[in-house]
Amino acid sequence: MPNLNQPSSSQLPLGSPASYIIGGVKVSPHDLYCLEKNGERIEDTVMNAYSILVPDKDGGLTKGGCVIISSLVPHFMHGKTSLGTTLENIVSQLLASRLWAFPLSGGSTLHWVLGWVDWSTHKIGFFDSLGKAPNWAEKDLQDAAAGLEHWLKYETYPEITSLEDRFKDWDINHYTPAIDRKQVDIWSSGLFVMMAMRGLLDLEFSCANRSKLRTTRLSALKAIKKVKLIMNPLHSKKCRLNSSLNHSEPSSLLSDYTPGNNIILKSPRSEEIQKILDVILNAKSLVIICGPGVSIPTGSSSSPLVHPFELLVPIIWQDQTQSSSVFQTMRHHLRQASQKNLFHQAIHSLDRRGNLLRIYTQNIDAMEKTTGLLSYGVPLANQIGQPDCPRCIPLLGRLDQMSCSLGSHVVPTATFLDKSPSDGLPICSNCQPYTTYGHHGICRPRIVVSKEEQPNLDVILDHDKNLVDVVLAVGIQPMPYSDLSVLIKQFTQAAHSRTQEGISSSILIDLDMPTMEKTGISELFQISLELDLQDFFGRIISTCLSGCQA
Repeated sequence: MPNLNQPSSSQLPLGSPASYIIGGVKVSPHDLYCLEKNGERIEDTVMNAYSILVPDKDGGLTKGGCVIISSLVPHFMHGKTSLGTTLENIVSQLLASRLWAFPLSGGSTLHWVLGWVDWSTHKIGFFDSLGKAPNWAEKDLQDAAAGLEHWLKYETYPEITSLEDRFKDWDINHYTPAIDRKQVDIWSSGLFVMMAMRGLLDLEFSCANRSKLRTTRLSALKAIKKVKLIMNPLHSKKCRLNSSLNHSEPSSLLSDYTPGNNIILKSPRSEEIQKILDVILNAKSLVIICGPGVSIPTGSSSSPLVHPFELLVPIIWQDQTQSSSVFQTMRHHLRQASQKNLFHQAIHSLDRRGNLLRIYTQNIDAMEKTTGLLSYGVPLANQIGQPDCPRCIPLLGRLDQMSCSLGSHVVPTATFLDKSPSDGLPICSNCQPYTTYGHHGICRPRIVVSKEEQPNLDVILDHDKNLVDVVLAVGIQPMPYSDLSVLIKQFTQAAHSRTQEGISSSILIDLDMPTMEKTGISELFQISLELDLQDFFGRIISTCLSGCQA
């Protein structure tokens, strides 16, 4: 008999860590509000949990070679989210199935559609309770199916544009309920998709009927509530740990804090570091904020630039002597061969696992680009949320490009590397005479001087604040003329708003913790660890590798 005495979402306090774990999908009781109340749109977590529990409870779909896959796969392929163990649990089933089905959600007014690809017949199909056959659904299905096929074969993210012709010659079929059964409201499409899942084997969807909305909603609620509700302990003890942390204590104090406190661990134990690694490796939308500290190669103590932030002082662009020195420094660093270190390898590992949403870097040496790590730059307005949106954002600009001081002309810095540094910064050859004396603009590096702003930076920040669930800051450096503290505070607050009580969502790691404390940076994070960064990155890599081999 189902346990009908488990608490409803209205009986649990907001932020309760209780959850139902269903095939790698974590459903909180508050997620079930869309099933408990009529007229609510079905949430992704509920849809994915239902697709695991109900449609194939007799094994008919599996025996017939059909599998229903997470609605998050299109976002996973675009690098916007992580699926955790959801896909790992069904890899063998995917490889053995002829038909892959995906509940898809999209459109200006969010709407659910069931899409599928039949590899045996080379046919694509859609069930839409409104009968509109939206274009977004076809694109999402193509990205999900072809992208997942690529991921299974090569264990890498595909270039989405390379998948456009994967289903070019396949037949497309559309299914919709009869007029007297069709959806007539704006919210019930998710329930129709739940009903349609039962008809996938024979592509017969008479079971999808608006007269069965209430029955479907309540049966889904009942099925999920049959699963044991896991209650994680809430910790009410408030503490702030500093350099006097006594490691002779038998238990780890990391498990004894409330988010919002600022815990500083000066000499963290191995198990405490492992807890932090677990948080990072369980993130779905990890944002990393990094600075000069991460660019130091393994075994090197030198900075990536001779104090790079000196380049951000306005006066050096107005003085011929200083600009000549700056240009000479740029030439030196841009001619150096790119050196990958453990940071770049750790980022690659996190990206392959699907944890990483985006990197924001203070560095201006473009090392993240030249090491081939991730797509790099500040996105154009039309790239936000698209597959070609850069994954690594230079907060302070980049040395590998130069722009005219009087206009918008941009050229690669490499164009001028053979120029004599004694001549100062190059004259813009594309610039028309600015005065009757023939003055031209100079080409200066595309870096943020003083309080200059980068176009579209605020747009990508707002986009990512709506997704981030964990913030990790490594090797950052406080500096004048910077809004770094504001950016960190916005990201950490956004991450905390969607994290369960008792679980950390903002982490600072640095070797120079006194500076972080003095400048107030450490107070913006729930946990601050004084650690060697390269050692920590090495632990991320080894943990990811051991997870893949397990």
